[in-house]
Amino acid sequence: MNLASRFAIAIGGLTIFLLTGYSGALLWAERQHLIQETGKAHWITAEHLALACNDALLSRDELGLIDFMNRLKAETSFREASCVDPRGHLIMHTDLAKRGKRSSWIPVSPEKEWIQGPKGKGAWEYRVPILDQGKWVATARMVYDGDRILRDLRQTLKSTAHRFAWLAGVALALAIGLSLLAARTLTRPIHSLAVGVRQIGAGARDTRVSEKAPGELRGLAKEFNAMALQLRDLDAMKERILYSISHDLRNPLSAISTAAKVLRAGNPAGDDVTLVESIERAALRLRVMVNNILDVAQLREGNLPFRKAVFSVVPMVEELARLYTPLAEEAAKSFSVSFPEGIPFLEADEEKTLRIFLNLIANAFKFTRRGETITLSAVPLGTGWVEFCVKDTGHGIDPERLSRLFDPVRTQNTGPQEGSGMGLSIVKSLVEGHGGRLRVETTLGKGTALFFTLPTAKGNA
Repeated sequence: MNLASRFAIAIGGLTIFLLTGYSGALLWAERQHLIQETGKAHWITAEHLALACNDALLSRDELGLIDFMNRLKAETSFREASCVDPRGHLIMHTDLAKRGKRSSWIPVSPEKEWIQGPKGKGAWEYRVPILDQGKWVATARMVYDGDRILRDLRQTLKSTAHRFAWLAGVALALAIGLSLLAARTLTRPIHSLAVGVRQIGAGARDTRVSEKAPGELRGLAKEFNAMALQLRDLDAMKERILYSISHDLRNPLSAISTAAKVLRAGNPAGDDVTLVESIERAALRLRVMVNNILDVAQLREGNLPFRKAVFSVVPMVEELARLYTPLAEEAAKSFSVSFPEGIPFLEADEEKTLRIFLNLIANAFKFTRRGETITLSAVPLGTGWVEFCVKDTGHGIDPERLSRLFDPVRTQNTGPQEGSGMGLSIVKSLVEGHGGRLRVETTLGKGTALFFTLPTAKGNA
């Protein structure tokens, strides 16, 4: 679940909690208010009843009081009303048949009283004393059905709760919508920064992110862009230094290679042959490393030149066999070449073809142990291509490394061969630069085979 969704859920949950608590408090307050207002209305009616009873006592005319009591019967929660003298005789009752009889209730004091059952249930009684010139002459008593009153209150509150629920739904929708909008406003710059970090990590040093962000995120975006600019400058400085050093190393390496060839032309004998071959192999490996570094710089600029020519690959492979066979014997390994007769001439860059072979052979030597074998073979495909293969019987490649095999990263060398960590990525670029294809087959515990194709000269297909 992304950050925006989590933020919206959190805001929605908080909104529901607040609305529920607020609505509950309002409904409770509304209930208390309605009870108080109902009680006030009943008091007023009871006081009117007391006035009507007093008028009837003074005027000896009960018609007005009877009419008033008949009107009381129209109220749904009304039970009964009466006027009782201090001795307990009914002066008037809503049930006229009880008039003049003894009441089941006898007033004990001339005080106003409001009597309710537990939690408002049962009967609600209102007692109002009737005074004549300060003398207590009777008490007006009204009784209401408390259960009916509470049911009516619940219906009113239910209707109010429905309105609250509708308003709460609208408020919740607005809260979630606004929280999503706010979350996206905040997470969009964060997502942009995350994408920028991945691009920088992938080598895109010109990556920049938008600085249109709220608050501190704007400052973070500015700092990121400043960091990216500094990384680009440092990377460019590193490339210039490596290019300059690598370029300057070419001349002494060429001198060493030439000197080794001159020494070998003098037909050295004994240990001198081994020393000359060691010099030649070391110079060749250094030249490959230097050229790999230069090629990386040219690849990043998109300017890796290919000088294609027609040549036979056989002398090149024979020279490699001559150089690497003694090295394999010293390491108790086996190095062999298996080329068919009449292999077609290639139309490729001879120097870059040599670097392809050297990188793959050096890589095979690096990841094989004593007693294991390395084989260089070739198969003409008959379609204008020759497929070459460098195969070893080493440990093989772990699946997690296989997906990153051709990435230009520094690897941990465990064998005697040192490298720049860019060999296979350079090989891939050099093969594809010829229009060829590079693939790998590997089995853990059995070894690895790297296949690549190079074009043949026209008329040799």
